[in-house]
Amino acid sequence: MWLITWYSLGILAKFFVILLVLFGIFTLHFAWSVLRRLRSLRTVHEDESLRRSVAILSRRSSNLQQMTVTLFYLFGLTFFVQIPSAFWTPDSEHRSVAIQLADNFEIYFRLAAVVFLVFLILNSVRWFVSSQIRATALRAGMGLAD
Repeated sequence: MWLITWYSLGILAKFFVILLVLFGIFTLHFAWSVLRRLRSLRTVHEDESLRRSVAILSRRSSNLQQMTVTLFYLFGLTFFVQIPSAFWTPDSEHRSVAIQLADNFEIYFRLAAVVFLVFLILNSVRWFVSSQIRATALRAGMGLAD
């Protein structure tokens, strides 16, 4: 079923899916490296070094949030640019146009559902990492703005 969906997608949608997969890998790698770094910071007793490391991690987490939002807007753009292609019904002699339209929209709605699920997962991971950074900042005596 997903293979059929992949072949039915336009070039922009395929490009976005590849971009989302790469971004998902980057986000998971980022989360893993930040959590590992925060664990190593538990043994640091120098306040200035700890503060600098937490500030850097906080900025990186903020940048990741901005990239997530940008990718979300890009999805909206590619989704709505692709919608007119759902009205292309070359096989209207053998099947009704309404059924073909429904099939075409189903492909894009299925893609949208999966993309929103991936965004939910990635945002949850980013939120968890951000909360761990804030907890470490509070232990270090620094306040980080959200």
